[in-house]
Amino acid sequence: MASTLHIKNSIFAILIFLCTCTFRSRGGRVVHSTLRDDDESSSIIVKKHEQWMASYGRVYKNNEEKIKRQEILKQNLEFVEGFNNDKERNKSFWVSLNPFSDLTNEEFVASYTGALHNQKPQPTNDDFKFGYQNMSLTNIEESKLDWREKGAVNKIKEQGLCETVAAHMTRTKPMFICKTMLSQPNQITHISYNSHDSGTCNEQQIVMNNNNNEAIKISGYKMVPSNNEEELLRAVAKQPVAVGIDGSEPAFRSYSGGIFTSDYCGKENNHAVTMVGYGVENDCSKYWLIRNSWGGFWGEGGYMKLERDIDDPRGSCGIAMFPSYPVL
Repeated sequence: MASTLHIKNSIFAILIFLCTCTFRSRGGRVVHSTLRDDDESSSIIVKKHEQWMASYGRVYKNNEEKIKRQEILKQNLEFVEGFNNDKERNKSFWVSLNPFSDLTNEEFVASYTGALHNQKPQPTNDDFKFGYQNMSLTNIEESKLDWREKGAVNKIKEQGLCETVAAHMTRTKPMFICKTMLSQPNQITHISYNSHDSGTCNEQQIVMNNNNNEAIKISGYKMVPSNNEEELLRAVAKQPVAVGIDGSEPAFRSYSGGIFTSDYCGKENNHAVTMVGYGVENDCSKYWLIRNSWGGFWGEGGYMKLERDIDDPRGSCGIAMFPSYPVL
């Protein structure tokens, strides 16, 4: 009996020892594996950061700044991979690293958005009233329009920092037009404008036609009725239209392709872009074609497809709130 008890105790002790050893062994392997994973992850981030720096010509003032930016890029990379790999979200677009990926979202918003738009009611003077309200929608080419194909849009350029954005969309709508509109049928390469205290455009504003260097005068601007994508469609069918947009969300700044949807942006008009067309994908998804000013590495070569005809009258990212266009 005692012998049997001794054997049981011995077996129990052995089992305890084995369990303890196994636990320690597994625990040791887990810790070791995690450290190895961390080392590998760190090595991958260092490599990716170096590649990213080479791609966009980034140079930092010192190693401390480089390490700081490397950590920010790591966080943005995690956002990109997490967003693109999230199968539960019904997404029609994707995101990627771009020239802004070593900035925090706060830094990006402060440097590349910040357009100030006058929130006053639209002018009632006939000079500013919408000019295409009588156009029949049945006469509009619903499927696709791209003003780039008609030679009406300049090449994509990088705007620089927030001072330029503020110049794009200032407190007054007239200067918003003066700085953001690109053309009617002929390609405009330069806009000379007069920034008076009143913020109005100079009626002698000169625009050079790239084809024959003839001067074209912008005499004023027209407002598209707010919060009405149908009227916006009429306007874009006739010429590019300047719009305000909310460009402050991480998905927007990391946009790489596809149709961007209103689920990933707000309605604050803090950035100025130009609407240069519209289209319909094979799955019948409608979109606006947006020309941005963040360089050709952003989006689809500097452009974005933005969800069109949504339930919110303000439009995706607020693009239907304050549209306007120049009058030549």
